[in-house]
Amino acid sequence: MNCVKAIVLALLLAVPTAAQTVVVTGFLLVDADTDRIIGPLEDGSVINLQDVPNRDLSIVFEVQDYIQDSDTVYLSMAIENRSLNLPGAVYIDRTVPYSLCQDTPAPPGSAEANRADPLERHNYFRCLLLRHDGEVTVTVMPRDRDFRGSHTWGSRRSITFSITGEKPPAVIVNHNGQSVECRGPNCAEFESNVAWRDAIMAAACPSDSSGSGRTVRIGGTTEIICP
Repeated sequence: MNCVKAIVLALLLAVPTAAQTVVVTGFLLVDADTDRIIGPLEDGSVINLQDVPNRDLSIVFEVQDYIQDSDTVYLSMAIENRSLNLPGAVYIDRTVPYSLCQDTPAPPGSAEANRADPLERHNYFRCLLLRHDGEVTVTVMPRDRDFRGSHTWGSRRSITFSITGEKPPAVIVNHNGQSVECRGPNCAEFESNVAWRDAIMAAACPSDSSGSGRTVRIGGTTEIICP
């Protein structure tokens, strides 16, 4: 085989084939705090934020017939929460696993790096648009690039799902004859631990009612409203 034929053959082999193009086969919901897969995310799913302790979520895209070369193939992703008066967000991921809002490999030697599921060996960044109630649409589209630098779009895939539970049910706590509205996982302690409650109320809710209606975070995702 002469040099010209060898070069032509090498160029032909460099062109991505249909089998090499990313095919998105599913969406997985991820707890971005623990970096664990929660489960499949389907069109019409309902996510209750009260079931996720820190409300830190992301999405991983299951793919089929992918190649690892980040210069050859990648995913373009968009997310929109229609209940928020905010623009949507667009992301590009060039490496496996493909995730919304990006991820990094777990540090070598860490407990996460030794997990059985390869998708759980990464640190996922939370998606802020998944922390609020509303109807959410996520669209993903594969894109590959051949050796000439031109781009080819794959098949677009979208799902729409709902998020609820942004605000937990209110607990009314009696404090010195006043009703204090509390929302969050620490409300039981706020009600039972009188010394802690007294210190919080003294610091956050003045006795002259000048702070009436003020929302105060007292730990994690727990909030109280000054009477």
